[in-house]
Amino acid sequence: MYARSTEPFEVRVHTAEFRIYGSMHLPKGGGTATFLNKDKRPLVPLTGVLVYAPGYDHPPRAEEMRAAADFLAVQKREILWVVGGRPDRAELPGVPVKKQRMALLFGCCVLVGVLVTPAGVRLSDFLASAKPFQTLFDVRLYALAGDTPARELEVRQVFEFVTVNVQRILGIMEAPRFDDEDTRLTLFR
Repeated sequence: MYARSTEPFEVRVHTAEFRIYGSMHLPKGGGTATFLNKDKRPLVPLTGVLVYAPGYDHPPRAEEMRAAADFLAVQKREILWVVGGRPDRAELPGVPVKKQRMALLFGCCVLVGVLVTPAGVRLSDFLASAKPFQTLFDVRLYALAGDTPARELEVRQVFEFVTVNVQRILGIMEAPRFDDEDTRLTLFR
């Protein structure tokens, strides 16, 4: 019998239109970002899929479900971020790195976490040449809500890591460190 070259991992794929729960089959030993960047196909296959309306509540409510399928191929260019799978390494072999707490602005939310970049490279230069999918570590999700100022937004979810599509962010900026008591998103202190 042949050895399987991939392993299934549960993921939540967020697009602007949907929240997709399913399994992504990653090459053994590889991370989600590496898989999405290396595979040149425009669609990423998922199995055992449940499709929900966009949102942040987990688990989603039953009335938010839009479809179920054994298989769904998602356009990579539509992916905003992916929760789950396997993280890529925080360290780059043989390359000095810098870990920066960044706030990534999407149309619906802000993800705040640690982005690992090569040391000595400006963030703008890194983003200009970076592959689309990057791993963000120690992530907090803040849902944007109408006219609510950033300093009043509360954490909606916390993740060990999230794979983000930097080609779909509306903006990126340095974010403050949080103390254990106050996790509100205060970008200007």
